[in-house]
Amino acid sequence: MPKERQSQQNHSVVTTRSAIDKAHTVFLRWVEAVSTRDIDAVLALYAEDAFLIPTLQNKICSTTQDRRLYFEMLFGNPDLNCRVDEWDARSNHNQETVVLGGHYTFTFAVDKSRQTIPARFIFMFECINSTWLIIGHHSSQFI
Repeated sequence: MPKERQSQQNHSVVTTRSAIDKAHTVFLRWVEAVSTRDIDAVLALYAEDAFLIPTLQNKICSTTQDRRLYFEMLFGNPDLNCRVDEWDARSNHNQETVVLGGHYTFTFAVDKSRQTIPARFIFMFECINSTWLIIGHHSSQFI
């Protein structure tokens, strides 16, 4: 392989990894904000026009207010925790969007016992005005 082509190929790998790393950092902030029930921190990670298809509700949340109402309901569960079990990610060829998917588990207290909800997820991230934000998020319980 010619040296110039090898260099371009390596740059693409580094750029792709960088995009995935940045999206993964946002994802980890989302997990932390959910686990600490910090609604403003969670909502700040979503683009204004993002959509959320949530784990514990059948309504598509396509506005900030819809997302706020969903997370208020979710955060009403005592001792809420979100644990990531596995994940993988891919970036588009221009490194402008990243899709990150996997499995996580929500746990919270219900009548002095623990409720466990394993779920699958897909997050879509886009770099908007130099900030990586969630533009789409789907989550559903395992059946």
